[in-house]
Amino acid sequence: STSTDKTEKTVSAVLIRKILEVKDDQIYSPHWKALDENSKGIMKKLSLEALIKEEDRSLIGKINECVIQIAMNAFNEASSDVIGEVWPDVINYSVHLISTLEVNQSNYIKIESGLRLFEGIFGFIYEILLKTVKLQQILERMSVFMKCDNLQIASKSVKTISEMSFYASKKEIKAYKDIIFPILEV
Repeated sequence: STSTDKTEKTVSAVLIRKILEVKDDQIYSPHWKALDENSKGIMKKLSLEALIKEEDRSLIGKINECVIQIAMNAFNEASSDVIGEVWPDVINYSVHLISTLEVNQSNYIKIESGLRLFEGIFGFIYEILLKTVKLQQILERMSVFMKCDNLQIASKSVKTISEMSFYASKKEIKAYKDIIFPILEV
């Protein structure tokens, strides 16, 4: 939404998320399927722009969930060999937030948002990340977040690690052994 009104932004984000919600027996929302490619592209672009620009803590969470719901539909609709081409901007943004932001109070809201976004789309982008980003580097960043004095960031990083470990192969799970004790400390 290009609106500056908080109520309009809130209603827009919540309605889009609810309308595009993927039910347990669905691969993607029938409402998503009914949209033409141009409309899908506009929705992806505007929702991600809104997430990037928003600074209000209560709105960021709602917009983030909206972006995750759009991503779920877009990624589920595509074949696995083209996932990286479906919405590269959301992939890059989520990785950027958890990889590069300095852990300080001025970045807490964006880091929380990045952790939730990364967790929300990780299952779709897992194979892409294995090719482009070292798993160990991401786990090291999660360790930094777990040591953060902000309990929300620390606990969200544990939740994100849990999501990541779900997709890890037996060989990849060994990378998680060094992170077990920091998880217990949170």
